[in-house]
Amino acid sequence: MTALPRSWRLRPGLLVPVALLLAGCFKSPDVSKIICTTESTCPDGYVCMHPHVPGGCVLATARYDSGAIAAQSPDTSQTEAAPTKDEAGAAPTVDATSAADGFDVVVLDAADADLPFGHTMDAPGMGGSGGVGAGGAPGAGGTTATGGGGIAAGGAGGGADAAGDIPPQIPDAPIKKAPGTSCISAGECSTGFCANNAAGTDRICCAYACSNVCQACATDGAACTTKNVGVADSACSSPSGCYTGTCGNGGTCQLLPAGTACGTASCLNGLFTTIGSCTNIGTCSPGSTGSCGAYACVSARSSSCKSSCATVGDCASGYACSGQVCVLPDTTPPTVASVFPFNGAAGVTASATITVNFSEAMDKASVASALSITGLLASDLSLSWNNAATSVTITPVYGLTYATGQWTDTPAKTYTMTLGKGARDLAGNAMTRAFSSSFTTLRRIEYDFSPETIIASDTYGNPKNSCADPLRIGGWLGSISGGAYIAYLVFDVSAIGPASAMYAIESAMLTGHQTPPTVGFYSISSVYVKKIQYDSSLYNIPSFPVLAEVGILASSYAPVSSVETLTSFKADFVSNAVTKHMYTIAPTAPTTPWPYSGASANFTCPGFYLTVRYLIQ
Repeated sequence: MTALPRSWRLRPGLLVPVALLLAGCFKSPDVSKIICTTESTCPDGYVCMHPHVPGGCVLATARYDSGAIAAQSPDTSQTEAAPTKDEAGAAPTVDATSAADGFDVVVLDAADADLPFGHTMDAPGMGGSGGVGAGGAPGAGGTTATGGGGIAAGGAGGGADAAGDIPPQIPDAPIKKAPGTSCISAGECSTGFCANNAAGTDRICCAYACSNVCQACATDGAACTTKNVGVADSACSSPSGCYTGTCGNGGTCQLLPAGTACGTASCLNGLFTTIGSCTNIGTCSPGSTGSCGAYACVSARSSSCKSSCATVGDCASGYACSGQVCVLPDTTPPTVASVFPFNGAAGVTASATITVNFSEAMDKASVASALSITGLLASDLSLSWNNAATSVTITPVYGLTYATGQWTDTPAKTYTMTLGKGARDLAGNAMTRAFSSSFTTLRRIEYDFSPETIIASDTYGNPKNSCADPLRIGGWLGSISGGAYIAYLVFDVSAIGPASAMYAIESAMLTGHQTPPTVGFYSISSVYVKKIQYDSSLYNIPSFPVLAEVGILASSYAPVSSVETLTSFKADFVSNAVTKHMYTIAPTAPTTPWPYSGASANFTCPGFYLTVRYLIQ
């Protein structure tokens, strides 16, 4: 049998249907989705060129030197007898099975064995093959180029190819990598999968995707295994923040210790959430929540709330900023809740302060402007507030004053505190009406008591009821011995009433009115006062017990001389309810003999007074 041209030689031993070889055009089967492993898994006429990938089956006759498939119709204008022998002179063999199916099969001889599998053949333009007839002469194929003749005997040849085009070409398919081979992408692998190795150091072609959590491809690429402990895995970087981002034992993700902070703090619309904590199953347990109350959040990513305000933006929705405090809008006018001293109070002391308590926090400046107290200037008042601005204490800088008189019917001094309607709360609401409150202070009574009894010694020192003018206090020289002129005074103070009716006794002053002394008295002596125990019998007065050394009444001449006897007076009047008080007035040393006969301090009679000053309501 005549051999085919060398450029048409196929794989040695390959059975090629003559109809497929000579046909001017043919339609290949749809094998794009077939994954082959051996040739037996491909349709008839195809070989498994790319195992383990879709489209691996390739038409057996589609390998030419140029990579093209002959796809021209036969040219009937030129005919050539089919070769009867190959180049070695041997006739081609026809496969009986293929012949029975209506196809002649050409078996290439050993002379063509030097063509390796996959070698491509040159393909000039080829005419369409002639029709195959039973027992007839082979039809000549027409061509516009070199035109090949029909091979088998048969009917008339097909029509000539009108154009004689060069057949389309199919490029060589790339050779895919085997499992276990290093790869970058799945397209490189014959299996279609490129997966991480267990150490996480490389990617290799694998029979499976191995894409589950902490899953990797075995070294040989035949199966999946687990990643080594500590190898990073994107699936282990959870949004909860409770994973380490690496694999642990048994193909699971490593977890952060329970209690580790996770998540973020937040605060929105006055509601805050603190940072959460990781659980022992890898979830993030939310933090605690709460409300900022009247205040706004510090920030959206913080669980802190503001505690004071400078503007309304520092307060929660619906609140207003007043005095660095967030408060609800207020439309209620303020009122005075209470005042001290209360309205109508009597006997208020001069050092008292005035306290006004309001129903709500007040604007301090407006209160100061609306405040007035009778008899006092605004500059005479000092105001201090509590932290809540609900209570103000008013202190008169120079104190309050008392009404003063000699009689107990002296009217008390009245003070009236007024707070006008200009006083406003923090929201700007003004008082709807003015407020006023009055009180009276204590009364200061000064009562002058004249002595009900004056007992003075005579020239010889004998006591006697007398009020000679002047009343002498001094010494004398007798023919045998000297003596002294001494006076005894008794005051009845029952007119001022009991001590229980008084707020306080401020003073008890003993006063004497002098006339000029005689014989140089003050050069050798002074006038001294003692308080002695009163005895209504007035018998043996010099022996009466001394209650107190009051002090010097006069040490020099002055029209009026006084000495304070408050301590001794209060001791008797308050503690013992004594109403009659007795004093002795005598010269100080020298006693006897006096160097000057008749030297004395002289007082008018009755020129002595006991002035008691006390406070009552």
